[in-house]
Amino acid sequence: MKILCSRDQLVSSVSFTQRATSVRSTNALLDGILFEAKSDSIKLTGFDMETGIEAYLPGDVLEEGSIVLNARMFDSIVKKLVDDVVTIETDDHFISTISSGNSQFKIKGMDSQAYPKLPEVDASEKVSVPQKVLKSMIAQTIFSVSSDESRPAFNGILFKSNGHQLELVAVDGFRLALRRQELEEELPEETFLIPGKALNEIQPILSETGNVAIYTTKNHIEFDMGDVKLVSRLIQQDFMNYESILPKTSTTEVVVNTKLFHQAVDRATLIVPTEDRRFPMNITFNDAKTMIIQANTEIGNLHDEIPVKLTGEDIDINFNPRYFVECLKVIEDEQINLCLNGPIGPCVIRPLEGDKFNYLVLPLRK
Repeated sequence: MKILCSRDQLVSSVSFTQRATSVRSTNALLDGILFEAKSDSIKLTGFDMETGIEAYLPGDVLEEGSIVLNARMFDSIVKKLVDDVVTIETDDHFISTISSGNSQFKIKGMDSQAYPKLPEVDASEKVSVPQKVLKSMIAQTIFSVSSDESRPAFNGILFKSNGHQLELVAVDGFRLALRRQELEEELPEETFLIPGKALNEIQPILSETGNVAIYTTKNHIEFDMGDVKLVSRLIQQDFMNYESILPKTSTTEVVVNTKLFHQAVDRATLIVPTEDRRFPMNITFNDAKTMIIQANTEIGNLHDEIPVKLTGEDIDINFNPRYFVECLKVIEDEQINLCLNGPIGPCVIRPLEGDKFNYLVLPLRK
């Protein structure tokens, strides 16, 4: 194999595909990137047996062939090169020569014949979504995906499309993130559970322009952005009935400036740096116009006040401040509505108008 390509485009393609490679796998091939050069294309593939990413690299194919190169090593090499053009050439002993300007590396590659194939996903049915929209929606829900593998349904994000509405939902047992978006294009009725890991990998790859085509089978999903594709297994679990845990009414409603609330809660995390339930962030109200945020831990204490507009019952309630910080930093609305139901009921963050997002946070019992 011998190919000639742009250094910047190579760096980009490697950074995408490397996201799907394993780290210190028992199978060295999974630690690598598969290079395939044919007369009309150069394709790079990373695959850890759960998530696979393919990227098409613009360039000239001087000699067809394929090789697997260790992803971390190759990525480190190409990032250190300074010339605009890179040549990669392999021999019959799987030695790859990487040349750029006056620099030349020789590294040992691996035979590509045993590299696993990505699952094939039927392209007959698809959901087409603007990449910018999906990128934003993932960022606004991904933090509520659980890392507890004993509850696999909580390890993913529920993807629902119907009519002109797209909905993403994530739950980790302590909080819920729900994001809805109305789209111009009519969408088929689809529901599937996508691993959070796959969405974490695709979110940085999605661009601000163009659409992503989404194809699914019973067991797999494919995101096709044209020059980059991601394939992932789906989670075969029933998702919880999240609509039933979102309160329809509230005894206390608080209108607050999103930025001011975010900044105050973020300051509380300096005093409450751990998950220790003995040291929560406490929220009370001096009157219907002032929210008081307090935290007292072994480190020190915090007292903060921000203006609000409260209607309904007064309340004294404790929370893990991190759960608020992670949702508040992705809310774009200038003001939000905190809907509460007593000191042990959940807090739901909603927009002042509409239902484009719902963030539910469970309080800490006193």
